[in-house]
Amino acid sequence: QAGQIVFIESTAEGQEGHYFELCESARAKARAKTPLTALDFKFHFHPWWADPDYSLDPKDVTIPAEYVRYFEKTAAVGIHLSAAQKAWYVKKAEVQKGDMLREYPSTADEAFEASIEGAYYAEQMSQADLAGRIATFPAIEKVPVDPDKPSGTTRIVPVNTAWDIGYGDYTSIWFFQRIGSRIRLVGYLQNCGEGMTWYLREMKRLATDNKWSWGEHFWPHDGKVHEWGSGRSRIEQARDNDVLKINPRIVPAMGVDDGIAAVRLMLPLCEFDQGNCSEGLKALRSYRKEWDEERAVWRDRPRHDWASHGADALRTMASRYRDIEAAPEKPAEKTGPTYTALPDGRVVADMSIREIVEAKRKRKERD
Repeated sequence: QAGQIVFIESTAEGQEGHYFELCESARAKARAKTPLTALDFKFHFHPWWADPDYSLDPKDVTIPAEYVRYFEKTAAVGIHLSAAQKAWYVKKAEVQKGDMLREYPSTADEAFEASIEGAYYAEQMSQADLAGRIATFPAIEKVPVDPDKPSGTTRIVPVNTAWDIGYGDYTSIWFFQRIGSRIRLVGYLQNCGEGMTWYLREMKRLATDNKWSWGEHFWPHDGKVHEWGSGRSRIEQARDNDVLKINPRIVPAMGVDDGIAAVRLMLPLCEFDQGNCSEGLKALRSYRKEWDEERAVWRDRPRHDWASHGADALRTMASRYRDIEAAPEKPAEKTGPTYTALPDGRVVADMSIREIVEAKRKRKERD
């Protein structure tokens, strides 16, 4: 009725649904400073750190390295937390685990980026956020053959692909590299209603724009069965295409539960180029169990929706990424000395004063 005010309050559940759309519309109006009518919603976000009760004596609380990085990230956007607030957040996260970003977000963006309830990879994606493994990680074109001789001979670091192929449905592709013990995901592509040629054309464009060299292409076990409207199998179309010829490797069939377990083991090794993987990241955070409305419980199977295709493509990767030869990893640059206490009471450092000063200068330039 006229003159009434409507309040909608909720915990964010990913980047989809009517609530998300209402919030995005209200936030867009706020950013554009659009005058609101009587029928428009005004966005309001109440972060956990605005509540004075969310603090704890920091005396006996150790702040792990991943939370130090997280608090540096919040400070960079103007959120400066006290020691008591940091202590509360760390101890609360021990209980909430993967739900922390969703239940106690520091920013509105974080609320909607957090994994949703019932998500298979909530804990792993939360850890990736905290560890800074979702940031700017572009593809590496070349690395030294000998990491200790950066000016010596170099080798190309190929970009590999892992697919989920839809039949009248979404097709999803992850682009990744293996660098040392890490897996660098440098891009993601998803579309529906297009034939093989469209995806190969997009791959050719990405390779040209980013100077990528192709490595292996992993397809799910059903890639050799379905056809894309031409009377030829998909593998035949991929191997003999005028746009780009690739030779896919079919991965053996793996049960859904085994595949999810394999992805969970792989995710701690992954670093994501946030900009180029944004849609894929959204899919991983939204990939969840199916909800049983009648019994009000989670079913023991994934919900099939737009997010499942990106997750299935990552399962393809998890089953075969070890087949890729890892490019040598450059040893981590020392950012400070390591001190050793000797039996005679002296303390010695493994860097000279000149090296310490130079490392401090480089660190300051990066910061």
